Amino acid sequence: MKPTRRAPRWRQATKHLLAGLLIAGALVHGRAFAEAAGTASSPAGTAPSSKPTATTKPVSYAGVASPAPAATPTPLFTYYGVIREYYFGRTNGDTCLTCTPKGSPNATAFNSGGELHGQINIPHTPFALGATYFGAYPFGANWPGPLNNIGYNPEVDNSVPGYPLSIFGETYLQYKTAGTFFQTGKEVLKASMSPWTPPSDTRITPESFQGTLISTNPTPDLSIGAMYMARFRSRVTSAFNSNTLLTSCNVANPTGKGPVEGVKGTFTVPGDSCYKQETTYGFSEFSLGYIFGNTGLVANAYQYEMYNIASMTWLTAQYNFDKHSILNPFVSGHFFAENNLGTAVVGTVHNYTGGGLIGANVYHNVTLSVGYDGSPATRYVVPLKDCKGTPSAPASPSPGVIFGGVADTSDKNVPKGDVACYGGGLASPYTVGYTSDPLYTTSLTQGMPEVLKPGTAVKAVLGWQSDNRRIRAYASDAWYNYSLPGSIKGVGNGDARAEFDLDAWFYFNPVPTSGPYKGLSLRQRYGDRTQPFAPFEFKSSRTQLEYDF
Repeated sequence: MKPTRRAPRWRQATKHLLAGLLIAGALVHGRAFAEAAGTASSPAGTAPSSKPTATTKPVSYAGVASPAPAATPTPLFTYYGVIREYYFGRTNGDTCLTCTPKGSPNATAFNSGGELHGQINIPHTPFALGATYFGAYPFGANWPGPLNNIGYNPEVDNSVPGYPLSIFGETYLQYKTAGTFFQTGKEVLKASMSPWTPPSDTRITPESFQGTLISTNPTPDLSIGAMYMARFRSRVTSAFNSNTLLTSCNVANPTGKGPVEGVKGTFTVPGDSCYKQETTYGFSEFSLGYIFGNTGLVANAYQYEMYNIASMTWLTAQYNFDKHSILNPFVSGHFFAENNLGTAVVGTVHNYTGGGLIGANVYHNVTLSVGYDGSPATRYVVPLKDCKGTPSAPASPSPGVIFGGVADTSDKNVPKGDVACYGGGLASPYTVGYTSDPLYTTSLTQGMPEVLKPGTAVKAVLGWQSDNRRIRAYASDAWYNYSLPGSIKGVGNGDARAEFDLDAWFYFNPVPTSGPYKGLSLRQRYGDRTQPFAPFEFKSSRTQLEYDF
């Protein structure tokens, strides 16, 4: 990546002054303002629902359906904060760096950080000014190796990251009334606003964007929204750039590549994806949501233009057909259509994915859901240079290639110099590698967007919550089939995977029936993935200690 130009001194001074004002304002005005906040952005830590359910809350883009008049005026200053200690460890079934196929070293990382958000609500107006500071500092914990703090040690997992961060991830002007919401500047987008550009807040800091959004509720049941985001900041970098996760290195440096003592060469830690650098111009999105009265049916439509990458259509619907039953059963479905757009800097993209989900409360405090996603493969005949992908390494995003293409050299009915190529993978510029997409079958360490190939997937999730809502736990099992027709040099293009995950929370303080949780919480996640090629078995353990205030 090109080195980042140093900001002028006056800009650096302004940045640190604003951070100081936010912290000072939080200390002076006290915690009561945060509890009374009516216009601040939602904090990262939210309380679980008062009753466990397999259903999802109907999506309202603006989230501002005409409330009753506030009993008290909005405070001049509101704030919230998150302090997070995070430990990440990954182990690979193949760690042999001198074998064929070559393995990858096990990797760990620790980091300490979080965010501090402050918002000035301009008196007697619907306007507000807000900012959020994101910071991380590992206190030299990510050893061994002299390069532990600059992102080159392959035994440090920099998807956390393992190095320091300091950035104002949000600085915005906001306008909010009972039926309209407008925001411009640098901002974190909620998943309900834009499912394919979510915060992805499962490490130290979330991702954020620079642009403008507006939403409105013409009626209590109808929501309409639009946005344009020109720049993007990944959760492990400190700059807003004109690129995406598919058109840049997903790290501040070529992280994960570097010497290992006693072994020659360089080695990449799985998950530290690094794609060809391409300049893109952000995305626009238009959305429409409707709640069909008290029928239990909710539908949403989103249209994305990922400039010079792809045009994306995302349709969802959910039907709670017996809300008064103790089982509270539901069924939902979604459909995704994507085709390359403009200069197609990631290659030729044609993907059509459909999915369904059913679920219910199967016992006291126990939920069960089963989901399916599937997309067909598309066959192309192209020059060999445009499709050199294999089942374990599909074609990387690049202009002119078949996105995620896998060759079939057994097909002799193609012109000389050409090859049959199977594509049809889903290109997700702002979630790939983060497993934060809205598909029903995405697991802790993988999903269809991470693989870049078409296929089918099934996932079952069993959830439990204690009566006082202070303990929550989920277990899931998922099966993936990314096998494609044909073979390469006599070896079939098979690819079947499976993953088992556990996810548990413990809240140290009583959990409120509504509103954000305040206090200490502990979250532990574990994933175990098996696949037919290196590293063959992959295990991920993630421990997160968090304090929300």
